[in-house]
Amino acid sequence: MSPDKYAWLRDKDNPAVLDYLKKENEATEQVMAETAPLQESLIKEFKGRIKETDETVPAKLDNYYYYSRTVAGEQYEIYCRKAESLTAPEEIILNLNDLVREWQASYLSLGSSGVSPDHRYLAAGFDLDGGESFTIKVKDLKTGAWLSDEIKDTYYSLAWAANSQSFFYTKFDATHRPDRIYHHILGQDVASDK
Repeated sequence: MSPDKYAWLRDKDNPAVLDYLKKENEATEQVMAETAPLQESLIKEFKGRIKETDETVPAKLDNYYYYSRTVAGEQYEIYCRKAESLTAPEEIILNLNDLVREWQASYLSLGSSGVSPDHRYLAAGFDLDGGESFTIKVKDLKTGAWLSDEIKDTYYSLAWAANSQSFFYTKFDATHRPDRIYHHILGQDVASDK
């Protein structure tokens, strides 16, 4: 197997990498300049076929109906629920658009997420740089406050324990493959997770 001669591009903080990528982007823009009107036309057509304001079909879980929706002009989903019936008032449990603004993030991807069995807490993994490494945060849905629990460098998997006071999550190895499952108890130091 031959060595990867482009491995040096993985160093996102290296000024030489950033300079190289900037020059590559400038060269691409020059080569593609004559297609600018076509690009604009295609983008306009693609956007015209997307339903910007939309809603998923609600999924009933115990006494709640969970769904997500999108709003025209916003880039990310809004996760909601209604108690008891679909005519009940909407409760927004997670608005990714607000988080992007609050965290001043240029990118946000939601990994695994889940509501505790008692419907009190929401645990969700967030990727802010596209590296598919997630930071799990926990929100108290009764108060709307984020708990101090924060677990960095996790993979996609997350599952609540039946007691609604702990959950399981995965970590990955040096090759970015999931290789360990941990158990976290709410309020405890992440370093003590088994």
